[in-house]
Amino acid sequence: MRTGDEVVASRGLTNVKIVKIDVEGFEPQVCAGLRETLRQQRPFILMELWKFNLDSFQGDAAFPECLYPSSTARELEGRNNGQYRLVPYDIRRHPRDAQAEILIIPNEFGDFLTGNSFCRYLA
Repeated sequence: MRTGDEVVASRGLTNVKIVKIDVEGFEPQVCAGLRETLRQQRPFILMELWKFNLDSFQGDAAFPECLYPSSTARELEGRNNGQYRLVPYDIRRHPRDAQAEILIIPNEFGDFLTGNSFCRYLA
């Protein structure tokens, strides 16, 4: 088994723009294994998030800042004909037994949100 950072380095990937994480509750571990890639390249992160695994992300107050010091989290809401709406994500309102598809956007890409409240599925 290798970490995401090891895979990125071994393949010489220097321009990672988006990371899709769908690992059935192991998102905190995957993010830990991508720590250097996330720190250096600051890609968008699209992930399923369950309230129960937030403690591994350092709890409600630290999410999504535990991934990026300055970032915005949006939930992909709706699923009609592949159309999703990006809505502000509030971890405090996330039901403990439900998953949500979250897009984490580093603040330097904040202009992505202008004119993109509706978009085609990003994965």
